[in-house]
Amino acid sequence: MHSLCNVLNQAASYVHTWLNKQPSAKEESLTDWMLFDISEKSSKIRYRLFSRHVEARTTGADWEWWFISNNQSLRLRVQAKKAQGSKDLYSEIARTNRYGLQIDKLLLDAKKQNAIPLYAFFSSENGPTLCGGQTSTEGVYLASATRVYSDFIAVAKSKVVAKDVLAISKPLSCIACCPLCHHGQLPLEYFKNYFPEEFMQSDHMNEPVGIHNQIPRYVQALLSSDLVGSEDIEESFEIPTDFKALLVVDLRS
Repeated sequence: MHSLCNVLNQAASYVHTWLNKQPSAKEESLTDWMLFDISEKSSKIRYRLFSRHVEARTTGADWEWWFISNNQSLRLRVQAKKAQGSKDLYSEIARTNRYGLQIDKLLLDAKKQNAIPLYAFFSSENGPTLCGGQTSTEGVYLASATRVYSDFIAVAKSKVVAKDVLAISKPLSCIACCPLCHHGQLPLEYFKNYFPEEFMQSDHMNEPVGIHNQIPRYVQALLSSDLVGSEDIEESFEIPTDFKALLVVDLRS
């Protein structure tokens, strides 16, 4: 997945520069730009930001991410947060609304829908990650939501800062650049190796976590070239949940 590797690396590096120059940039703006940018730079990637606004009550996710191969597909649910300097992130990770704790919804609905739940942390900080002590010029990191919960919520940690979340994260581009990821194949071994917490318990015993043999109609709609760009595409999706955007990486030959 070398081309995808380059696209993700370049986008994440731009986020790093953006946050260095504009530390107050909002995570919503960073998310929207990044997903749009990578979809524009690769013909294999489709992205749709939904116009309707629904208060998160079910998924606890900002976007749903699919990897589509010839035989199976991998489903991810991602919640984005900004992690800068010594600012305390605990209130963001433990965010609630009238429907409950955001991270609880992320974990529970991902399990119900058979998706791997992740956090995407936007940060210009440099520090040890799951790659070890190597520094990165990327500004986007992925972490297991189950690990975020166990390390920061279950133990009622009093303060969480950028270096804490980076320590349990991998740079975004690793999802495509890692030697465990092969051209045309789903990055399942990558997740099993670096985010094993997501595979310890599953209600889907007949298949690996996140793996689907069929994709839902709204993903099929996004992959359909005759629908992309039409005004009624959002109605065509028939999306049953409340995530804000959909990203699909088509790895089919």
